[in-house]
Amino acid sequence: MKIGVAISGCDIGGAAAFAALNEIEKQGYDIAAVSCCSIAAVSAALYSLKTDPEECKKLMQEFLNNLAENNTETALQNICARLNSAAGRKNSLIINSADIATGAAVLFTDDFYTQAKNFTTLGTDDFFTALSSAAAPFGELKPYSCRGYLLCDYSLKYGSPVMALKYLGIKKTLSVNFSAAYPHTPYELAQNSMAEMHSAKSELFINISSRPASGSIANYANAATQAISEISAELAEKMLF
Repeated sequence: MKIGVAISGCDIGGAAAFAALNEIEKQGYDIAAVSCCSIAAVSAALYSLKTDPEECKKLMQEFLNNLAENNTETALQNICARLNSAAGRKNSLIINSADIATGAAVLFTDDFYTQAKNFTTLGTDDFFTALSSAAAPFGELKPYSCRGYLLCDYSLKYGSPVMALKYLGIKKTLSVNFSAAYPHTPYELAQNSMAEMHSAKSELFINISSRPASGSIANYANAATQAISEISAELAEKMLF
């Protein structure tokens, strides 16, 4: 069964998005496309570019270590070096962002092309630009300037990034949002609210919260895997019928 998965979430637990995607795949679903935004897009991109799960754990633990030292840009650069050298993809990948000034959706993808007033696609030849745009304002990241746009987390404007999956003609979609368990910043409050508000765009929506934050990718990965495992029956009902 081919499905599309929308990944979002400003919580650091989103570093384990790859584990959620691996569990979905293990349950027998053919993930035709991943549409992602927020900091969770970093991990989702690794999955889509055929990165081995153990290598994902290693890379994302290094990512978390850099974040702990307030080196968000360095953390992204290291991941992007791996993404830029990847050979092939296992599914379509769309990295989503939104322009602060106009609200236009700006999507980084090589799977379709469009140039409209409120919906534009750019290629994924530069993963640092794509992920910096998708993740801002996480950590020390500022809205990212690119080709006349000032880009930030797509979900702050549009919620779960399901639109691109529907644009590709994928009928069955699952939205996974990694939400802050105890949101306290304006960004966390807004992102959590928008993701849930637009959850009806998918056949099924799941919120995954890390409680408590541990800094260990193994713990985040276990939480993500368990969360997907717990909805296996509901997932089958929504995706297969």
